[in-house]
Amino acid sequence: MIDAGPPPIIFPKPAIIRSAADLNRHDRRAIERRFGVRFRDPALAMLPGAFPFVGAGGAPIPSGGYVTGGYYEKTSGSATMTFTGVDIGTASATRTIVITAGARFATATGATCTVNGVTIDRQVASAITSPAAIYSGIVATGSTGVSVVLSGWTSTSGGAGIGVYAVYDLLSSTAEYTNYQDASDAALSVTVSDGGFIVGTGRGGNSSSGWVWTNLTEDYDQLTASGSQSSLSGASDWFVTGGSQSITMNYSGGTKTGGCLAAFR
Repeated sequence: MIDAGPPPIIFPKPAIIRSAADLNRHDRRAIERRFGVRFRDPALAMLPGAFPFVGAGGAPIPSGGYVTGGYYEKTSGSATMTFTGVDIGTASATRTIVITAGARFATATGATCTVNGVTIDRQVASAITSPAAIYSGIVATGSTGVSVVLSGWTSTSGGAGIGVYAVYDLLSSTAEYTNYQDASDAALSVTVSDGGFIVGTGRGGNSSSGWVWTNLTEDYDQLTASGSQSSLSGASDWFVTGGSQSITMNYSGGTKTGGCLAAFR
């Protein structure tokens, strides 16, 4: 007998909904390739059904995310070095600009940094000649084409490089914890609060790049001073679960002359 009743209802196979806590770095890279943006870029929030920001360990972070403005260099050095045409992200009253810096034959302990005319504070610097340093502060205005000025780098010759980060909605633009090392590839520890952000930079003394980071995502690995015995690298990430983090910044290109870490919340 032929059944003349209505056809059976066929339910489609349900989509698998994954929480942000399940995402690892491979998942994030796949999302980046699919949508053509950095996973940590606030532009992701504009995508329909966008994933929340996640940090190391995969859980959501309670902050506005961050973007990297790139790497800039000066191939010849002086006590005051001006980097022009710098991208510092979207203007915001809650925007902290973090500058990672390194220079050949200089001392950063007395140096200052201004971004778009605003002086930001040095958070940490390695003590050895040819150092690395990290600066940060609120810079509410400006977006592209601004100037970053490093002043007071004594005995500078051979150029310098900077990495630029625009970080949004931090509780403070001052680092909670910092650490540094001179001429060592040993693991360096820094404490970070739950939902905190760590940025690191390392400077090498040979004409080769080749940095390898653990527990942070590398953002740049560049030669400075036209590749004349100078290399600078930077890395960063969010940490949903805080505590003491062990981070290595190994330089395979030659002798590392300094490394710094700063943790923010």
